Amino acid sequence: MTRSFCIYMLILLLLVTVGCSDKKASETENKDVKPEKTIVEVERLNRLEENPVEFTESLDIKIFTEAVKTAVEQPGIANMSDPMYKVTVGEESYYLWLIKGDGTIMNTKDTHTIYSLLDQSTNAIDQLFTKIFPAKKKDGTLDMASYTNFPLDPNNVGFFIGALDPTPIEEVENGVYVNGVHAHGDRQSFQIFSKVSQGDYQNATARLEGENLIIEITSRQAKSGEVAHPYVIHSLSMKENPRYYVVIRNGKTEKQGEIAYGIE
Repeated sequence: MTRSFCIYMLILLLLVTVGCSDKKASETENKDVKPEKTIVEVERLNRLEENPVEFTESLDIKIFTEAVKTAVEQPGIANMSDPMYKVTVGEESYYLWLIKGDGTIMNTKDTHTIYSLLDQSTNAIDQLFTKIFPAKKKDGTLDMASYTNFPLDPNNVGFFIGALDPTPIEEVENGVYVNGVHAHGDRQSFQIFSKVSQGDYQNATARLEGENLIIEITSRQAKSGEVAHPYVIHSLSMKENPRYYVVIRNGKTEKQGEIAYGIE
């Protein structure tokens, strides 16, 4: 065996050894690297001062990822009302509507196209939201939507205060106006229009006490950098059928009366 042949075999052995070591190191590194977990975050757009909810359970995350993956594009140009939710799934964000058993999404990067959710996805999300956003909160107050951007012209609020004809908002007295509706499915829905002085900030909560729907309003001059809410429409939906309403503003009873119900 020549000297050169021995040197050649030694070099070959070293290369094989190094190669095996690199392969094992690579396999070890690949085992340590875990796939990134999809993050799902839901923001309710019709709530004032409410933080987004982050979903961390694998089954909950799967509900949203499957909903997006199986959604069906609808023809035509979208013309939708203001979205109810903003859902972030990974790096993409969507507007979400849940209306009378139908689910619709729209990618925030393409507001001209809508997608319909499959019934099973709509039902799963609806059930999940019912659990995450219960009708009655832990503190006893009712889950209440609050709109500062009216679905109608803000100069015509007659519908919200029970007037037969549209009423310019400037002519509506400061105060709270309550309408009830006997809706389908043995439920009642309520719209509460609240007006305060221009430049004021307001917040509202509602709770039930027997036959009374108690509405508590706090109002004050908006602070620097704070968005004023001189008028807000709040909405509620519940199975209970309160007969009276009581308005408490800044700790004092301001107004009470019998709820006027319409029929849907």
